[in-house]
Amino acid sequence: SLSVSLFDAQNDSISAIFDLGSFSQELFSGQTAAINDLSGGAFDANQIVGLKIAGTDALGAGMINFDIARIEATQTSAVTPVPEPSTYAAVGAGGLLLLAGLRRRKAARQA
Repeated sequence: SLSVSLFDAQNDSISAIFDLGSFSQELFSGQTAAINDLSGGAFDANQIVGLKIAGTDALGAGMINFDIARIEATQTSAVTPVPEPSTYAAVGAGGLLLLAGLRRRKAARQA
């Protein structure tokens, strides 16, 4: 089996245990397991700071132990949104329609 645990900033944790027999060599995605909340509901998923993966291989011969004590997410650069060219075309077409409507309205008032 394979145990995956997440730890928050207050050291509360949740974990899930996977049966390695259900994994195929070609495909490691799509596996699910029930989450065990060891914190009694106090775990804060917005403050994850640790990850631990532990278990044995499918034959029970080797041990797996992977532990990250501190996880940090930082933004290294600012992202500036850039409109698609079609957005500029739509804004330009809207502006032309507005000008044409104003011109037509002005002409109707003068007549």
